[in-house]
Amino acid sequence: MTNLPNDPNDIDEYEPSAEDYINRIKFDDDPKVRANAVYVLGRLNHIEALPTMITALEKDDSHEVQLTVVETLGKFRVPDVVAPLLKATESTDDDMRAQAIKSLGLAGQMDALDPIVNALGDESAQVRAESAEALGVLKAEGAIDLLVNTLVADDNSNVRYFAIQSIVLIGGDRARDSLINRLQKESHVGVLIDLIETIAKLKDPVAIDALKPFVEHDDDDVKTVAKWAVDVLEK
Repeated sequence: MTNLPNDPNDIDEYEPSAEDYINRIKFDDDPKVRANAVYVLGRLNHIEALPTMITALEKDDSHEVQLTVVETLGKFRVPDVVAPLLKATESTDDDMRAQAIKSLGLAGQMDALDPIVNALGDESAQVRAESAEALGVLKAEGAIDLLVNTLVADDNSNVRYFAIQSIVLIGGDRARDSLINRLQKESHVGVLIDLIETIAKLKDPVAIDALKPFVEHDDDDVKTVAKWAVDVLEK
């Protein structure tokens, strides 16, 4: 293990190696130092540190270190991160579950899709929001109907926002058709407006005919948004 310089005046010349940071994760008594070492190795995309990070996630008694590991694992787009991140989704800590879901999405491993989808039903709005966003990152077309349902039914505005963003990001015929199908069944003014605005963001003129009836809606706000959406799609 390489030691830090004894003379503080030499500190600017000292550049820790990846091995130094790995050893800090393993042996340093200060959890902040261990967490920082995890962060630095993640920023450097040092894949050789992955086993050490996974071990730290399992055995380190610091929540800060564990959370930093879970955040960092999302930077490594390899199958090895899936199992430890899935385990982290079972945590009783909302922050840990949310970060694990986010990292699973960033890691881009489609075999983690089911747990991410299931997280749309988590009791924590923070976790549900990360789930909704991760599904967009993964371009999970098969989750479109669930995202539309989240847009309509979730009681948290942040969760609904990320559901909309992911629906638009995924896009395509399936997104358009799912939104139109839900639009034709809804009566709540706020939901109608959200659905119409989301359809407009898809920029698919095929949806124009489905929007035209709402131009004559009894509610002025719905009518205004529908007119705007039709104009956007006709351009």
